[in-house]
Amino acid sequence: MSWSKNNNAHKTLWALITYFHKDTLQGQPFVKFADGGEWELGLVVKIAGNDSPEMIKDKAGAMATLLDEFFTGVFKTKYEKLSASVDENTARGDGIAAMSNALAQTDKKLKTVGDIVDEHYVFKGEVE
Repeated sequence: MSWSKNNNAHKTLWALITYFHKDTLQGQPFVKFADGGEWELGLVVKIAGNDSPEMIKDKAGAMATLLDEFFTGVFKTKYEKLSASVDENTARGDGIAAMSNALAQTDKKLKTVGDIVDEHYVFKGEVE
């Protein structure tokens, strides 16, 4: 799926990343949705030029965990892959791991994470 303002997972991801970077963006023009999808993940996870691969992985994991907490705690999303054989803890771990792995690819764009979020979370207004 392509980055779409009609997709609640994409919109929520963009809104949260914009919020998490409000200090960085202060004094800059408002970041439109389409432009936010083009953010490099290195900026999103706030890597520094001398960060080791392990440090990047840790920062990506921290951002993925924070996103999961906001998705489920604030936006009351449910996990997409819940079933008789997949409990909430497993689905949560899978969602965080998928986002973390995607966020660690610092040369990619935020829009690449949007589809991963959509695959792992059911947002308000989505058909389950």
